[in-house]
Amino acid sequence: MFEWIIGEGWCNKQVSNPLMDKIQAMAKAADDGWGKAYGLFGKVVQEKELKVGAEIGVAFGGHAESLLKIPTLEKLYGVDPYLHMENYNDPMNLPQLEFDQLYQYTLDRLSSFAEKYRHIRKPSIDAVNDIVGQIDFVYIDADHSFQGVLRDLTVWFPKVTKGGIIGGHDYGHPNFPGVKRAVDEFLTDSGGLFTQREKGFGGLKR
Repeated sequence: MFEWIIGEGWCNKQVSNPLMDKIQAMAKAADDGWGKAYGLFGKVVQEKELKVGAEIGVAFGGHAESLLKIPTLEKLYGVDPYLHMENYNDPMNLPQLEFDQLYQYTLDRLSSFAEKYRHIRKPSIDAVNDIVGQIDFVYIDADHSFQGVLRDLTVWFPKVTKGGIIGGHDYGHPNFPGVKRAVDEFLTDSGGLFTQREKGFGGLKR
């Protein structure tokens, strides 16, 4: 079963650092905009009692935080290099200085889950080798280009155990046409059938 869930953030520290103030404001805006969708994938993780997973593209940590609050989840690997990419048009492709600040912000935000959260600050294609064995789910919300999404699907699909889930964000979003194209192509090549249902839920039956 391959299921794709479309998702459409927390701020309690007061600091005098203007750059951190900017990051916190961005995080709050992200949570306000996407927060209601955070539970979509988490609901599936909880219902299926999935124990170990990875999130590819952690950003402000809002979605990771929602997953870490699931009592039955035992381990979450967060994969995000927080690295500026040249010639990549995305609002989240921040200048490197801001990415470094965002990385620290997210670590602080998720610090209360230290026992079951591990962050891997590497590109996803390299980070997959840092995880021993297979995992129950992967949530992909990183590089939204066609090549980036297809690469993440190709690299991480074998990492998911049989019966596990791959979820993702922005399938069908007009600003990121590469996401849908990559998912559709991956499903065609793998011989699967993708169906999109209410609230952006879809699945591949193998």
